[in-house]
Amino acid sequence: MASHVIILLISISGLLTSCTTSGQTGEIEIAQKRWKAANIETYSADIERICFCPPPSKYTIVVDSDSLTKVINSETGEEIAEDYGYSTVDELFQWLLEAASRNPQKLELEFDDKLGYPTLIDYNQSDGIADEEMLIRILDLRQR
Repeated sequence: MASHVIILLISISGLLTSCTTSGQTGEIEIAQKRWKAANIETYSADIERICFCPPPSKYTIVVDSDSLTKVINSETGEEIAEDYGYSTVDELFQWLLEAASRNPQKLELEFDDKLGYPTLIDYNQSDGIADEEMLIRILDLRQR
């Protein structure tokens, strides 16, 4: 009897995880459609990224024709030459869809109501994995 209860609980847990992932994927896709409909290909955005990754934590991306052309350290105003995984909004959406499909322990999302771009990404794949947590905030996005 106890083994049947455990199997049932595991099955229910799997269903709940699938629903959550499916719901988040749907939420991401709806926001992504809003972003695509806005047809913004040239923009700059102020971003804060908190993670176990190289500094700076605050920077501005410059995107021209959907290509990342420049990253500027918000504290110094200097251009950052190294590529430490800086992303365009389109690349963030691709990453979010992939992250949601991996059933992370935590994936909290907020999106801009009008344009659809992510304003908050709070990600943790698993408490058992060290240093893969990430918090990203797009603080301001300006069409150029």
